[in-house]
Amino acid sequence: MESAAERGRLKSSPNVTPLVDVVLVLLILFIVMVPAVDASVRLPTAKHAIPREGVGEPISLVLAGSETGPGRVQLEAGKGETLTLAFDSESGRRALVAALQAKLAQKSNAQVYLKADGRLSFRHIQALFDLCREAGAEMVSAVTASDQPQPTEGGLS
Repeated sequence: MESAAERGRLKSSPNVTPLVDVVLVLLILFIVMVPAVDASVRLPTAKHAIPREGVGEPISLVLAGSETGPGRVQLEAGKGETLTLAFDSESGRRALVAALQAKLAQKSNAQVYLKADGRLSFRHIQALFDLCREAGAEMVSAVTASDQPQPTEGGLS
C-alpha cells in the first residue's frame, strides 16, 4: 500500500498505452493498404528494354588507344562492313564524319554504339560523341564490355 507521503507525488513512469494503440492502428492501415497500392501502381519498363520499331542493325564505333591518346577508330556497320580510320588527326576525323554520314543515310533510325579503350581519357570519348552528333546520329550510346580475367604469370588465370 502507498503511504501518505507517496500519494501526493507524481509518478514518473511513462504511459505507453496510447503509443501502442497508435502503432497498432498504423500497422492495420499498412496491412490493408499495401495490397491495394501494389495492385494499382504500374511502373514503366526501362526504355532500352522496349524494342524500337524500324531500328535496324546498329553502327558500332570502336576507339582504340592508350594513356598517351587515341589511335584509330573502327566503324562497324554490320554484315561484315568494317572501316578503320585515324582519330588522332583532323583529316581522319573529317573522314570519320563523312563515312558515318553515309552509313546513317543508308539506315533509317540507326543507333550508334561507342566502345572505347578504358585507358583513354574522357575528353577523347566526348570528342567521338561530338563527331557522331555532327554526322547526324540521333541516338548515340556508350557500350561497356564485361571484365575479362587477365592471365597471370605462367599462363594460369
